[in-house]
Order: sequence, then structure tokens, then C-alpha cells
Amino acid sequence: MERSILIRRPNVICDAFDNEVVAVNMETGTYYSLAGSAAAAFGWLDQGAGVESLSRQLAVVVGQPEESLRAELGAFVDRMIEAGLAEERSEPPVEVKVVFEGPWGAPKVEEYTDMQDLLLLDPIHDVGQDGWPVRKEEAARD
Repeated sequence: MERSILIRRPNVICDAFDNEVVAVNMETGTYYSLAGSAAAAFGWLDQGAGVESLSRQLAVVVGQPEESLRAELGAFVDRMIEAGLAEERSEPPVEVKVVFEGPWGAPKVEEYTDMQDLLLLDPIHDVGQDGWPVRKEEAARD
């Protein structure tokens, strides 16, 4: 069966900005930048495309060997799953039209953890007596 993924919404929120997708894993507070070919691949996979189909179409569009594209997309899917952004789809993939302009490079997932503390705060439920969000560890000490 052809491999495809499903973005783990609502635990993962994502948005596209120009040629980049920013995805946040709300369970870990880690956010990810997917730029260029990674943003394009994310979009196609999010629509339900399969790795095999994407590799075939991309080989024609970007003029690279299908086998190397399949390996790159497979590694990208593995990384998305490892990061908790996606999971394997049980449904068969759908056919998606591949359009890509610019140089193709192996899609990369850039990880950032610098805002984990803020992203993991729950401003509705983790509120101190003075009305400001408080980390659970701090609330437990008080």
C-alpha cells in the first residue's frame, strides 16, 4: 500500500506564510519550520497525496530521479511522524496535482524549542491569583 500521512490535528496547528509552513506540536510546545520544498511537500501530503505518486510526478516536474525523490519524501514523512506532527493514514492516498517552481532540495524539518514554556502554558486554566498565567510547577510550589 502506498504510504501517506495525516496531520495530527487538533494537537498540531499549522499555517502557511509565503513559501514556509510553521507547524506547532501543542503537546510538546515545539514548533517547526518547513520552507521551500518542505512547504510544498507538506501541502501535498496534507491533501492526502502518497509518497509514490508524488515521487513519480516530481521526477517529471523537477527533472530528478524518481528513486532519490522517493527516498527524500520518505525521510521527510519519517521525520514528520517522529516529531509528532503526523501519523500514517489508513485510507488510500488521493491523487494530487504537483506544481513546483524553483530549485528542488530534500525537504527539511527545522525544529525550534525556544518557546516551549510559553506554548505549553494554558492561559485559561493555569491562572494565578493575580490573573496571569502561571506554570504548573510554580502553582504547585505556592
